[in-house]
Amino acid sequence: MITLKIIDETAGGKVLNEVEVSFQNELTTVQDIINTRVYAEVAAYNNKMPEYYRGLIQPGATLNGFKLKQRKKIDAEQQLFTALEAFGRNGFFVLIDNIQAEISINSSSKQNNEVLFLHRRKWRSRVN
Repeated sequence: MITLKIIDETAGGKVLNEVEVSFQNELTTVQDIINTRVYAEVAAYNNKMPEYYRGLIQPGATLNGFKLKQRKKIDAEQQLFTALEAFGRNGFFVLIDNIQAEISINSSSKQNNEVLFLHRRKWRSRVN
């Protein structure tokens, strides 16, 4: 199993969040990294229902550390849809070991790889 350290950072260099995700295969795509990350964040929130949700895409609000008005389950599919849309519209860039990656590019995941999500703007999903 391979573990990647994912860091969210603003264009100005401010670190917003750090999370680790694990993969079964060494060779993965950026889309797989986004999928795994979003599902892990939503599952962690839905299992504990903390006061604040910290994730790539905020459910209906601002970037990182969003306090939900009511604690309720977050829809992982909606979060993933919004994340992939944001990536497609250059809402954030993914850098793997300081090299910009595209959605379908295969990446050889080695232990201790760092994946940087560089945020250009805030993205939110619809809250139902």
